[in-house]
Amino acid sequence: MALLLACSARAQMVADDGGFPDQPVRALVTPRIESTLSSQLAARIERIDVEDGQRFRRGDVLVTFDCDVERAYLKKAEAELWGAEHSLEAKRKLEKRRAVSALDVRLAEAAIRRAEAELAIMQKQVQRCRITAPYQGRVVEVIARAYENVTPGDPLLKILDDSHLGAEILAPAGWSRWLKPGVAVSITIEQTGQTYRARVKRLGASVDAASQMLPIYAEIDGADADLLPGMSGAATFVRPP
Repeated sequence: MALLLACSARAQMVADDGGFPDQPVRALVTPRIESTLSSQLAARIERIDVEDGQRFRRGDVLVTFDCDVERAYLKKAEAELWGAEHSLEAKRKLEKRRAVSALDVRLAEAAIRRAEAELAIMQKQVQRCRITAPYQGRVVEVIARAYENVTPGDPLLKILDDSHLGAEILAPAGWSRWLKPGVAVSITIEQTGQTYRARVKRLGASVDAASQMLPIYAEIDGADADLLPGMSGAATFVRPP
């Protein structure tokens, strides 16, 4: 890490004149997406199906809540809709015989719409009783534990998508004169000793006022299983002719 900071310091010294393309600068490996999954309801955790570091596929169930009450309310909503539909059917038959008014039929139709809305709400609530993986990736940290009671907003898991790794690189602001998307970069990782090829994807929106360094975001080509988010190293850009 000290070497990387020294690299950044040397790079900063040449920032005013546009810099040298072979000057190494600091790079940090980053995942494609990193998320903290939180509870959307107040309930007791019934089961957590993953552990720290475990891989999962998109759609896998990660957390299951005890939702007996919510399922009971769902059955109630289904029964109320069934009753409202049969009540409307009966009123329409009576309307043909002029035994009820048109208003009674309209009110019965409104009752069905209310029952459908209640059913939709309860279906959505029951869906929240299971948290499924929004993408393929790995578990960074299991925060909550089985049988704990949680409330909406409580963090449960930290996950990330490592299918495509990138790098956040700090470069002298003066290099923005030639640093553009597509520029090739070579990144040597301290922890593995391996060198990876990457390409600049985009430039940061602002320069740090104190260091006059600009964040550069690159996409790593052909990352292997040994490369993990959070690893760091030295990046060398190939300056275009």
